[in-house]
Amino acid sequence: MEDYAVYLLLIIIVICIVCQPHIEMKIMKKINLYDVLLYKTILYIIVIITFYSLFINTNIFCNIDNLLCNRKECYLIALSTLLSVIITFGFLYIIKNEYNLTRLIPKMECGIVILSFFIGYFYYNEKINSKQLLGISLIIVGIFLTSKKQ
Repeated sequence: MEDYAVYLLLIIIVICIVCQPHIEMKIMKKINLYDVLLYKTILYIIVIITFYSLFINTNIFCNIDNLLCNRKECYLIALSTLLSVIITFGFLYIIKNEYNLTRLIPKMECGIVILSFFIGYFYYNEKINSKQLLGISLIIVGIFLTSKKQ
């Protein structure tokens, strides 16, 4: 993938991540948290099956063998699904109870930056240079400063 396509996709992802909590906060003023989760799950299933059948495998029901996986992959898929459910439920619950998204989201992003740094460094043995360490530190300090109560 070309660099410009990656940056464009990152911009789209960031815009979606910024907009989603605000939309969900408006939704949950009128609809129960559990109903929102149910509606989102149903829509996820419809979108994923449609996308898969249109763009990836035009004959979804004839290639069941392609959908089978080994035990380790099945466990990882189940774990990934469980993590997605926890993230969705937790995020919606926090949004419903936290009215100041401008303080909530920076705290969450700070945690993501710190945890991603440690996972990359210790688990994937990624090399970190002093400029990257300084950049991560500045991001963390900036996030704490912008999310701190007045």
